[in-house]
Amino acid sequence: MIHHVSIPVADPRSAAEVFAELVDGRVTPFKAYDGGWIAWTDDELGTSVEFFPSGTEMFPPAGDGMVEFRHVKGTSPFVATHLTLSVDRAVDEVVALADRAGWRTQVVSRGPHDVVELWVENAVMVEVMTPEMTADFLAEVRPD
Repeated sequence: MIHHVSIPVADPRSAAEVFAELVDGRVTPFKAYDGGWIAWTDDELGTSVEFFPSGTEMFPPAGDGMVEFRHVKGTSPFVATHLTLSVDRAVDEVVALADRAGWRTQVVSRGPHDVVELWVENAVMVEVMTPEMTADFLAEVRPD
């Protein structure tokens, strides 16, 4: 089970607010790194998406201790990291929400199932699945 994922964006708070609306969740600041925000789904597993300013790097400390953060200027807004998110919304609701944020969306086929490619700030791809898309995906990937 994946409980959270983090992605880089230009405006972490705004991105977190859009995602919180998408999943009927809530937003909080990320306490360990100033400028980061979290969109919580408020499900029983604590599922969330963390948004960091583009250029944020996580790295191991030189000695003992937890992860450290730093910011690198001049990084690309595009990344290979992405996630797939199941939501309890119809395609038109996902598209309308993304349109309000100025983000690109497109329904595309991934073979036996479709996804809505939602491009956060038109740079980071998130595959959004409606309940019907999720059912098709699960029928494809579950061995039983």
